Amino acid sequence: MGVHGLRRTQRLGPEPAQREHRADAVLAPLAVGLADGDFHQPLLGCAVLAALLLPVVLVLRAVPTMPVPVEETAPGGRARLLLFGFVALFFTYVGLEGGVGSWEVTHLKDALDISTASAARLTALFWVSFTVGRLVSAALALQMPPARLVTGALVLAAVSLALATVPGAAPLAYTLAGLFLAPVFTTGLVWLTRTVPGRGATTLVFASAFLGPVLFSPVVGAFKDAYGSPAIPVTLLGITLLCLAVAAGPGRAVHTSRERAG
Repeated sequence: MGVHGLRRTQRLGPEPAQREHRADAVLAPLAVGLADGDFHQPLLGCAVLAALLLPVVLVLRAVPTMPVPVEETAPGGRARLLLFGFVALFFTYVGLEGGVGSWEVTHLKDALDISTASAARLTALFWVSFTVGRLVSAALALQMPPARLVTGALVLAAVSLALATVPGAAPLAYTLAGLFLAPVFTTGLVWLTRTVPGRGATTLVFASAFLGPVLFSPVVGAFKDAYGSPAIPVTLLGITLLCLAVAAGPGRAVHTSRERAG
């Protein structure tokens, strides 16, 4: 990707695939809610939709693609440390995002004493605010350095998840958490490409990031089993604070390098 392509990517908001992903994240809990908490009908609908999309996938596989030349540079010692910091950041963040999306229904169901269908409908608000936050963060990214935006968003998300420990405020708190978590992934990618250039860095970060829920979701479940549903927002808050601490590593390294350059 050339310089102009990179700048264009850094200025854009969510890509179409990301917007569609957020759309299905909103529609999935609503579908469960409309089905009165029965997962069978939404899953059957997904299976039918997947079958209808299969011919499209087969057609797309037959379309030839043009190779894009990429300059690969081997990272030095400092760059490797920075890359490790970003890997840890995205690993923790995606685990947090998946944890909120997975465990919010359980917490709201028990905290508010409502049905699974009602809790699923409230969970859709998290993804609605998440989508809105992605759109807002595209404008904020033009005015703020990526490191500051990521750190500020995580601080506000931590405050929101702390509020989620109050049962009556939990629906609003999770909705605000979605709004504040939204900028972290896309802005973090911009921060990564500016700090550790190279296609290999982005590939490694993506590969490791989506392992986050594999680790953190069972952790939330273990605390829930040990201490009950009130432990869910507390555990999510702990993961947020861990993510914030991890984000401080690359931020401090970049700040130190600028001071030395100055």
